Amino acid sequence: MQNAAHPPRAQVGSSAPTPTPLTAIVTPWIATAVLALGLVVAAPLHLDAATDPGSAASQATETPHTELTGSRPAADSSPEGAVERVLLIFSTPVQANLSQIVVIGPDDWTVPASRAAHPDAQATDQLVVRFQAPLPDGAYRVEWRTVAPDGHVVSGDFGFQVTDAPPEARRPADPEAAEAPDEDTAIPTGMIPPGTGQRWLHLLATVLLLGVVAFRYGTLGPLGSDGIFETVRERADAGLQRFAWVGVVLLVITLGTRLHQQLGELAGGEGLAWEFLPHLLFQTAWGAGWWAHLIALLLVGIGLVLLGRPGAGARAWSTLIGAAVLLPLVPTLQGHAMGSELQAVTAPAMYLHVAAVGTWLGGLLMLILVGLPAVRKLGGGSGALPPLARMVNAFSRVALPAVALLVITGGVTSFIQGGGLGGILGTTWGRTLLLKLAVVAAAFFLGFYNWRKVRPSLPGNPDAGTLRIPATVEAMLGIVVLLITAALVATPLP
Repeated sequence: MQNAAHPPRAQVGSSAPTPTPLTAIVTPWIATAVLALGLVVAAPLHLDAATDPGSAASQATETPHTELTGSRPAADSSPEGAVERVLLIFSTPVQANLSQIVVIGPDDWTVPASRAAHPDAQATDQLVVRFQAPLPDGAYRVEWRTVAPDGHVVSGDFGFQVTDAPPEARRPADPEAAEAPDEDTAIPTGMIPPGTGQRWLHLLATVLLLGVVAFRYGTLGPLGSDGIFETVRERADAGLQRFAWVGVVLLVITLGTRLHQQLGELAGGEGLAWEFLPHLLFQTAWGAGWWAHLIALLLVGIGLVLLGRPGAGARAWSTLIGAAVLLPLVPTLQGHAMGSELQAVTAPAMYLHVAAVGTWLGGLLMLILVGLPAVRKLGGGSGALPPLARMVNAFSRVALPAVALLVITGGVTSFIQGGGLGGILGTTWGRTLLLKLAVVAAAFFLGFYNWRKVRPSLPGNPDAGTLRIPATVEAMLGIVVLLITAALVATPLP
């Protein structure tokens, strides 16, 4: 029965009070899903590391983490004969166009050398620089920086000594003065890895926008469109739009800050490596993720603008759904999943993992921040809330499969990326993962309590306060999980 004190009102931002029909969203769903799958599959083709399966790069060590495994001259060695080049050998393919190798000689002399490049088209796990003339006697330090297949910047240095240079070895008579780079060129490590805050904000935006879509169609949709449920949906739609705008603000912030941080890392913390920008954006998986971020941002903005126009509700929400499909691509293409040898497994698993987290945690946030307030306004108090039990049951039917999916996909990616139990238990990455699992377990415990204890009591005691406190704690733990996840993605793999 319709509550007489609250007659139906026009739906905010739309000419129709009912959810968008399924037929109106099928086409955008399919088209955007195909685009998302295409980006996951095609992104590696833009990498310098995309080689023939039989190449030396493809037969590199099984660990997905990029590290220097050898060099010529070797570290701390005294090579015999002329030294006319430096060759670096890595555990995985690396991206030559985003790499730098600087050789520092006696008196902080920067040795003139060619740009870093692969020795040949097949040796994409190697980088070489060649000198204008053989190196004269003296102590030399090699400082290098490169980008792994997953977009992470890796750096290091080592030294060698030339003691038996040939007669033609010489130092230019008037070398250009060059200030030597800092002694420590490695990526700084600490309690919070660089880039954690930006990744966390992007994950939060992704969760909010996925939650908006999942809650509207997975939770509000099954409530029906008659009487009191129509009023709940009208009020909830207005709240969902407000949180979608919050997601837009976060996407705008992180679009620029992520690019700024990546260019800063490529420059070794000394300014921004603008010369790498075209290659970074158009020939790497990281760049494909940045474009997915930008396209999703535009789609969300267009959808929200359309919601303010009469008669555009169906198109507007379809556009928001398209953005929601794209958003999980960003952490997939810019994270560890793209650096794994089992990329065909880890990339789709990571995409589904992020989508599942957004559906569960984002839906929970919308239930607390949008759904419960919309229901409470019907009765003017915490009791006598007929739609509350149905809303919570509808949310549970969406959240339970999402939780199951995130557990499965999270387990698969963690085991593959961690290299087994040894990599998980004995490394910084593994300890961060264990911390994440502990907080996830606490959140799941509260979720289980809400599902088994609170939810069944709602039909007889429809009190929103009974649900609000444990659900809020569960959501807060979920937000902490996002922060730990951001740190985990920024931490090098074992």
